[in-house]
Amino acid sequence: MRTIRTLATLALSACIVFGLAAIAEAQAQSLNPLKAEVSTIPGLLSVVYKAAVMVLLPIISIFIVVSGFMFVAARGNQEKLRRAKVNFFWTMIATVGILGVGVFVQILWELGKSLFGW
Repeated sequence: MRTIRTLATLALSACIVFGLAAIAEAQAQSLNPLKAEVSTIPGLLSVVYKAAVMVLLPIISIFIVVSGFMFVAARGNQEKLRRAKVNFFWTMIATVGILGVGVFVQILWELGKSLFGW
């Protein structure tokens, strides 16, 4: 029991010492642990948007496949076809919205750079 407690104390002490050394090394090198492109607010927003698109594109693909399955499963039933059309419509609206935000922000950013020198 005493050996286990000694080993645990030694392991905890080593973790603390190496953790403090790593923090000191990081502070000595740079205060920003992120990439250089994230040093500005627009750069941060760009990285966040790219990450959101990477997460949302597979989800959008799944919704498109489900919408197609709804069309196939309708088999001529008008009510089911109507629901499939509504589902496909809103899936496309969400897709255009998600991808359109990036284009719109890029246009505004380029306009701001050319007019105001951001």
